[in-house]
Amino acid sequence: MDIRGLCPTGWRVPTQADWETLSSYVGPAGGLDLKEAGTTHWRFDIINYLGNNESGFTGLPGGYREGEAGMEFRNESMWGLWWSTDELSSGFPMLMGLQYNSAGIWVTSCKKNYGKSVRCIKN
Repeated sequence: MDIRGLCPTGWRVPTQADWETLSSYVGPAGGLDLKEAGTTHWRFDIINYLGNNESGFTGLPGGYREGEAGMEFRNESMWGLWWSTDELSSGFPMLMGLQYNSAGIWVTSCKKNYGKSVRCIKN
């Protein structure tokens, strides 16, 4: 995936292996440990109420944009989805995500022209 200078010097867009390392560190219900504590930004759901940010990741929802440029972001309080540099297939980068009503961590992919968040990590 072309990262187009998204991160400052000394930082980079994570690989799928980076996301998998984080996921294995926090475990199968690790979404709670990754989400910002409370429901200030996340849509209220008992799962989000249990979010604790024990990992220090402070995962925030950012929603997503589907399709062509100019479309509005959707579900801003329901999803946090972050790009990786790896592609499932040509034009379909892998993503790591958190959902408002789930304690799990999602791994998925989508078209490059869909709007998702970027989380840079230090080299």
